[in-house]
Amino acid sequence: RTGLIELTIRVQDQGRITPWLRQHFAGGGLVTLSAAQGDFIASQSAAPLLLIAGGSGITPFRSLLQQLQREGSARPVQLLYFARHAQHFLFREEFDRLLLDMPQFSLTLLNNEDHGFISAEHIREYCPDFSARDIMICGPTPMIQAARAVLSELAVDPAQIRFEYFGAAPIDMQRANASDTLVAFKRSAINADVAAEPAQTLLDVAEQAGLKPVSGCRIGVCHQCICKKESGVVFNTKTGTYSDTGSEDIQLCISVAASDLILDL
Repeated sequence: RTGLIELTIRVQDQGRITPWLRQHFAGGGLVTLSAAQGDFIASQSAAPLLLIAGGSGITPFRSLLQQLQREGSARPVQLLYFARHAQHFLFREEFDRLLLDMPQFSLTLLNNEDHGFISAEHIREYCPDFSARDIMICGPTPMIQAARAVLSELAVDPAQIRFEYFGAAPIDMQRANASDTLVAFKRSAINADVAAEPAQTLLDVAEQAGLKPVSGCRIGVCHQCICKKESGVVFNTKTGTYSDTGSEDIQLCISVAASDLILDL
């Protein structure tokens, strides 16, 4: 509507990218953005929503709430927002305005110092009708894993739950055996022996073998690291599924060798 795209970026002082962004774009600059992708959006269901955010994982929920406000939606929304410290809650003034404009919107701020980490008690106390709600979770990987464990403890139907990591998804795969695998990079004539533990993405394996495949986000969003798998089975860390043994395009950054592989790289 406005032509404005806002990015919420928390500078990580020891990071490679966020300090660079602050330094090089302080006076403006030019960037190239790909089209928006992903499916972490509110469903068309009329069911009330429970949003669980951790830290800067609040960002997509801010957009979602803005959308509901613009549409004049009456859909009940309970937002549980967790942060390490009370001063780390983002968009406080904006949420205060939304509370005045959207009577069906409720906000609970929970900082780790005063309230501890997410627990079943938090869900029961601040959203007692959680079992009747669509649930969306966004935040750091440990927070998402903890929230999913809590909801499982509360016997919430997994079909009600959607979540999005804003970093690499954890590798949680069931191996038929614990043997090492061989990844053959066909065009480069390089073979790599890959240990079963700790599990590594094929992008990491390729880089450790001295290759420099094109990559970008490293979390399965930008699709820059697509590569042809000629044979073998890979585990997709984003979908939690295994491929078949035939030829197909895979994303190196979210694929883990589940058998010996031949890659066209």
